[in-house]
Amino acid sequence: MRLLVPLRALRAASLCLVGACSFLTACDSDDKPPRPTPPDTSPRKLTLLQTSDLHTNIFPWDYFSGKPDAKRGLAKLATLIKQAREANPDCTLLVDTGDTIQGTSLGTCYGLVDNTPRHRM
Repeated sequence: MRLLVPLRALRAASLCLVGACSFLTACDSDDKPPRPTPPDTSPRKLTLLQTSDLHTNIFPWDYFSGKPDAKRGLAKLATLIKQAREANPDCTLLVDTGDTIQGTSLGTCYGLVDNTPRHRM
């Protein structure tokens, strides 16, 4: 009985050693892992675009006078933003600095009257 315990321990140790050797020989290879590509650290031009006081002007329309106004609206602004992004596609940042969803009758309607659907801005 005393001899069985050391034999079991010897058998378990030898099986572990055989298993470890098989893993080590499977990992032995002359192939070298590929080197990682270094990050691109070349200088870049950052284009910053900033909008402010959009006041829910989506279309080129003056919501107070009820007349067209080509200087207003996200429709015009979207074209300018698209042009800037095409000129510098990798490093263009657009930031809006406020008063986006209030200030016109359309904004008031979506904010206070019919606020069930998703806000258009």
